[in-house]
Amino acid sequence: MFKAVEEDIINKETSSLILKYLICNLCKLIVREPTICTKCGYLLCLNCLNSYTDKNNGKSPCKCNVDYMKSTFIKNSIKKLKFKCHENCGEENINYDDLEKHYEIDCIKIPFNEMYSNLLNEYEKMKNKIEEIKTSNESSNIVFTSRHLHCLTLCLTNKNWLCDKCRINYSKNDKSYYCSVCDFDLCKTCLNKLEK
Repeated sequence: MFKAVEEDIINKETSSLILKYLICNLCKLIVREPTICTKCGYLLCLNCLNSYTDKNNGKSPCKCNVDYMKSTFIKNSIKKLKFKCHENCGEENINYDDLEKHYEIDCIKIPFNEMYSNLLNEYEKMKNKIEEIKTSNESSNIVFTSRHLHCLTLCLTNKNWLCDKCRINYSKNDKSYYCSVCDFDLCKTCLNKLEK
C-alpha cells in the first residue's frame, strides 16, 4: 500500500494553506478516501475510520458518535497536489490518483524478486489444491480443461440455463458444467468439443 506524505509534495506553494486540512487524524498521512465527522469535522481516511471502529466496538475516534461522510471537496483538493516518489526513483510530478499505481507497478525501485516470489508461491498453492481435488473422491464431478482457466463442476441447476459456448437453452433437469468463478455454463457436447 502506498503512503502519501507531506515531504513528497512538490507543489507546496499552492497547497501550504490547505495542507493541514488534508492530514488524517489517525495515521497522520495525507488522507485517503477522506471521511469527516458531520458534527466536528474530524478528518480520517475511510480505512482508518473502519479500522478504529472495528477495534473499539463501533465507537467514533472523535467522540461525537455521529455519522461520518465522504468529503468530495477534500478529495478534489488532494487531486491538485503533485508528488515525487519517496523511493527516490527520480519520478516527480505524480498526480495523487496515480500514486498507488506508481508504487505498485511503475516505480523502478519495486523489489521485483519479492513480488515474483510471492506470485510463484501462490501459483504453487493453487496447483497443489487442484491436484488435491483431482485425486479426491469429489473429482468425478469436477472437470479441468485447458480451454477454461477454472475448474468446471458437473451439477444440476434449479433453473433453465444457457450454454455459454453454443448458446443453446437447456432445462433445469439437464446437467451443466458450471464455473462458479466466472458464472459460466457449458453443455456436455461443447465440453467434449473443447477437449478435442
